[in-house]
Amino acid sequence: MVHKEKTWYVIGLYFIRIGIEIERVADIPEALISIASKYKASVQRDVEHCEDNHGTCAGRDIWLGRFDDPGIETVAFFHELGHVLSSEIVCKRGRTMTKLSSEGLAWELGLGIAFEHGYEWDRDGPVMIWAREQLKTYCSYKNCR
Repeated sequence: MVHKEKTWYVIGLYFIRIGIEIERVADIPEALISIASKYKASVQRDVEHCEDNHGTCAGRDIWLGRFDDPGIETVAFFHELGHVLSSEIVCKRGRTMTKLSSEGLAWELGLGIAFEHGYEWDRDGPVMIWAREQLKTYCSYKNCR
């Protein structure tokens, strides 16, 4: 969640409004940090390199951008954690069949872990609709080869 504030300064007897907005971005929820740690992964906020409402990962590090909805942030975290864990499976085999299968595997593993930790979303609710929309972005001919 993003909070913006206008800053006012007092100079002498005058109030001057500075046209700079200070932006505070919500911290990563402690529950997600704890879950990441359980799987020997880390999670942190990266608003500079992650698009809004998206995350990314490399190795065992997960980065989350700004999120408008805490439920979507949580499911995005579990998807990225799914990538972290799926890399262990994929390394044994050498590669995934396609980019689409890699993304699907990350979603399935991540949602399984979420369920184990008490997270569950309505299949037709906004969080799972968002998740399916993200997966659909990989449904192109080039990602299925």
